[in-house]
Amino acid sequence: MKVLKTAERFGKKFLTSLIKLFIKQDNLTTSDIDPTEVTRIIIVHLDRKIGNLILSTPLFEATNKVFVNATIDIVIASPVKVLIDSNPFIQNIYEFNHTGFIRNPFKLFSLLSAVRKNNYQIAIESSNPSGTSFLNGFVTYLTKAKYRIGFIGGGGELFTNIHNLPDKNDHYFLSKQK
Repeated sequence: MKVLKTAERFGKKFLTSLIKLFIKQDNLTTSDIDPTEVTRIIIVHLDRKIGNLILSTPLFEATNKVFVNATIDIVIASPVKVLIDSNPFIQNIYEFNHTGFIRNPFKLFSLLSAVRKNNYQIAIESSNPSGTSFLNGFVTYLTKAKYRIGFIGGGGELFTNIHNLPDKNDHYFLSKQK
């Protein structure tokens, strides 16, 4: 098991180095965004844990309050989709089926194509701030949004161009540190 973990870490470091060669990032800030001009936002939440989705739900209402003219959509993991089916702040839900995409990668391309057609201006990568997700970041990048917002750490920041540092005084963040 230890050998597999070492191989996984090496593979991630190698892949990260390779990605940095090909992806050019513009470093932007939230002040570059005019909330009144934003009409399309997508939130990427591929975490399959119910608790992490529950902790992310205030994001939906807060985003709606800041970007009053925007339609908010979400790409969400299949197992937790049912929890937001009736959320009043989310207009369209794109279901991300991890195992289904492994079995049939063409379904993944179809999903990404449907998302990209919407020309989102903002994509929010909503991973857990103490362990951001490489996959969440990559899907956020593939949305083609000009502003891609996410946390620093875990590899997801390779694909976002507006980075937030987690609040170290936040209890949830501190409880995850060991």
